[in-house]
Amino acid sequence: MISENIFRAYDIRGIYGLDLDEKTAKQIGKALATYTDGENKTFVVGRDVRLSSKPLSDALIDGMISCGLNVEDIGMVTT
Repeated sequence: MISENIFRAYDIRGIYGLDLDEKTAKQIGKALATYTDGENKTFVVGRDVRLSSKPLSDALIDGMISCGLNVEDIGMVTT
């Protein structure tokens, strides 16, 4: 079950391995696809320099793609 505490007005934030992991990120990706209906939409995903960012963004993208979203992974970006 996903903790409600990770959802903020402006982002999703939690402690890696405690509040947020790859399974959670994939579920969020699927939920985003469901929420937006996914049709003809392309989403851009970027990440910061933390070691946890790559596996989390990969899982998020996997969830999004598995539900039909188009995703552009722009890799590491400034935040």
